[in-house]
Amino acid sequence: MNKLLGITWGLLAACTARQENELPQLPEPAKTPLIFKKLSGRENDAAVNDLLSIGKDTLIAVKHGGGLALTIDAGGHWQHLHDEEHTVDFVDFNSLTIDQQGVLWGLDRWAGMHEADYARLALSPDLGKTWLWHDFNPETFFPYSFYSQPGQPLQIVTNGGTVYQLQDQIGSSWRPKQYLSELDNTVNDTTSDDSYFAQHQFKFLKAGQLFRRTHTSWELVGITTFINEVEDVCACNGRIYFTSRGSAYGDSPDYLLTANGPYQPADTLRLQRKLDQVRLRCDGRGRLWLFNYRGIWQKVGSTFQQRY
Repeated sequence: MNKLLGITWGLLAACTARQENELPQLPEPAKTPLIFKKLSGRENDAAVNDLLSIGKDTLIAVKHGGGLALTIDAGGHWQHLHDEEHTVDFVDFNSLTIDQQGVLWGLDRWAGMHEADYARLALSPDLGKTWLWHDFNPETFFPYSFYSQPGQPLQIVTNGGTVYQLQDQIGSSWRPKQYLSELDNTVNDTTSDDSYFAQHQFKFLKAGQLFRRTHTSWELVGITTFINEVEDVCACNGRIYFTSRGSAYGDSPDYLLTANGPYQPADTLRLQRKLDQVRLRCDGRGRLWLFNYRGIWQKVGSTFQQRY
């Protein structure tokens, strides 16, 4: 395991719009045998907050109840790490990313009424073996979500809508890059962050329009006539996928849609009930992954095979 964690792998931006033939050649991690541990039996061990793709077959799942699950064979086997609560190495993240240096970054933050706001950022230079924590004062600096794609220099969006880029290697120095008014949660209570996806690179309007961020504006990339809520968006292997629920029509099923540009309605695939509220990721081989509070699935043709 130490050998595995000591390797710096080539990275894939999980849900960017790059084509498969534009991706760098990604080296495979060493097939070091993993020591597997049974699930703890906690009810929420199947629930996944985030899923990070590294290389071709390596995935790290952020477990909802705390801890990480690692696979190096595309979900064939999993090892569970840092999931023993009340121990010094326990981790609990909302989201996880990796920068251009191969450093893992985990974000744990809360903004709500029943508990005080807090924000913590953890870094791991050895791909999850050890972690260094930074606690921030939300009144002065409140990291709210990651803005950079995996494999890029680390950028975060604060609760006030400002994008900051990391200036050192330990998470203590940040430089403001730009202000995004639509992501300012402190002044615009009518704007929900759930309308923006894939590190805020896509947005969906309830009129049924899906947009992708460009350098200067937004480009219309997909339309749908019967969906008005989106769970997630992911560009993978030359296609743009989004998962949706037609909530305006009551308890309707969830769908996986494939965008067809600004004029033709998106292709639609109805999802089984167990795949409700799924989020999306793309791996280094151009395969689409879905995850929610019930587990992780890989899209194979028009079917979905559960991997976790």
